[in-house]
Amino acid sequence: MKKVLIFMLMLVMVLSFSLVGAAYYDETTNHYDGDAFNGVQEDADIIDTGNVLEYSLQVSENPSRHLIEGIYFFNEDSYLSFENWIDPNDSSFFNDSEAKLGYEFYDKNGWILSTELAGYVPGDYTGTLRITKVVNDKLSLNNNLSIKLEENFNRNLRTGLTYKLNEKNNFKISIGRPSYSYVSNFSGLFEDLCLRAALETKINEKFNNVIFIRKHFNNDNIRIIEQIQYVGSDDFYFDTAFELNTNYSNQFEFESKKALSDNFYLTFDLYKNFGGNEGYWAYPGIQYEF
Repeated sequence: MKKVLIFMLMLVMVLSFSLVGAAYYDETTNHYDGDAFNGVQEDADIIDTGNVLEYSLQVSENPSRHLIEGIYFFNEDSYLSFENWIDPNDSSFFNDSEAKLGYEFYDKNGWILSTELAGYVPGDYTGTLRITKVVNDKLSLNNNLSIKLEENFNRNLRTGLTYKLNEKNNFKISIGRPSYSYVSNFSGLFEDLCLRAALETKINEKFNNVIFIRKHFNNDNIRIIEQIQYVGSDDFYFDTAFELNTNYSNQFEFESKKALSDNFYLTFDLYKNFGGNEGYWAYPGIQYEF
């Protein structure tokens, strides 16, 4: 009950803040600078991308579920985000939820430090410290340390760098344990490692291309993603990607959003697996920016 009350309070906070000017927000997957599962590594720098509340319906071969999610920026250095899945066959409203509170507390002399506290239902709490050192206009060094707050403070460490090759190409690389893998001993942080790398290329004013590679050192699995992003308009966005996974299913991905007004957008995401774990997941939805 305590966890349910916490998530209800966060939801009320997001909905009750006064409206501000809309800003274009992209909630879609970016395989360049996304989290450690979908991308290379998150930077410590927090960027205000606008306040959003979104509803979408998961349509798949399994029973449909509802998704309510959102993010609110208190200022340019802090945010609160939440995600709540609702199963029509389950009477509990908060049985598959997460909330994240992020705060950038230091930005001086090229050093940027931020924290993120994440809570999940059913119970799981994680604290993350992100450190970015801006060496020069081209090079930044990144370190992310995550700690499970309910599992004897088990840890996960990822370290890497971002390098601007030229005006059109950015490169990012990191090494660390898989995003789901935490250990209690310090030496374990340097075992069972994954290499993640991505090259982001600006093709022209309307399109970007991202190539993402993840290689696990302890097995022969390689994950390669080719992503094309359309960024040529403020009121329409889409990206499409194909993932080649040597040990699991290959996947096609399509994500899009179209403006209905200054504040409302229609969204539609589609994911389709090929080989192995066959299946599809479609997410039609509506998004409100404030």
